[in-house]
Amino acid sequence: MTFPYDEANLAEVSDKVLTACLKCLTAFPTICKDDPMINFKVPSLIGFGIARGTACCLHADDLILDYSGHLLNLASRLMELARPGGIVIDGNYSKAIIPSGIRSRFAEQRVFLRGIAEDSPWTVFYLKDSVEISEFYLSPLLIEKWLRVDKTFSVAKWKKFESFEITLESAVKSPEKTKVTLIYPKKGVKGHDIIAEASQSCYSLKEEPEPCVIVDCEKMLKLAEPDVLSKATQVRIRVDYVPRPLPRT
Repeated sequence: MTFPYDEANLAEVSDKVLTACLKCLTAFPTICKDDPMINFKVPSLIGFGIARGTACCLHADDLILDYSGHLLNLASRLMELARPGGIVIDGNYSKAIIPSGIRSRFAEQRVFLRGIAEDSPWTVFYLKDSVEISEFYLSPLLIEKWLRVDKTFSVAKWKKFESFEITLESAVKSPEKTKVTLIYPKKGVKGHDIIAEASQSCYSLKEEPEPCVIVDCEKMLKLAEPDVLSKATQVRIRVDYVPRPLPRT
């Protein structure tokens, strides 16, 4: 369904649409009751996806044939989030346009949407008392995205510390989705490196006050060939990890 609006009646149209959706949610379980034309099982819940903006209209003279465009695709994806029953509104709709009387019933969440926002999250408002956002929509929908952090140190400096922290962009999804490697020059071969994967005994994960990997310097250095390392040698720690899904809000 599409509803035209302009600057003068935007708030009025928004109130009309959202109020109607809420009424429909309440009435829908019995909307077909005692209807003699309905002799088959019908759903008891309905989901609404709501977005506002521009859409393409195909018409012939005064007859509207169809609507199309990104906005309709977005509303369809939001409807998927709202199912089996509830309301999900596009974050670009503007919370200020949601009628003040029902605004507190909507919560904000960052989600991933098929064909819309598959690897970067999208903000939505959802009806708290009826919609539960599935875990599926809280993680990127493409192949798991691995992030990488590289830190380079001199061996001389490294040996002065028992451990050090490598800060990550976000919390790690799980220890199994983390790989820490030691990279150091191959003796006598310029431009070649040796990569030694570290076991979890060589490092630990920490989330507070910010996500990081804590490296045990002594254990990590033991991964390298002893005769290769010298005070001048530069070694690199590489952390590859899958970020944790977005938290529920």
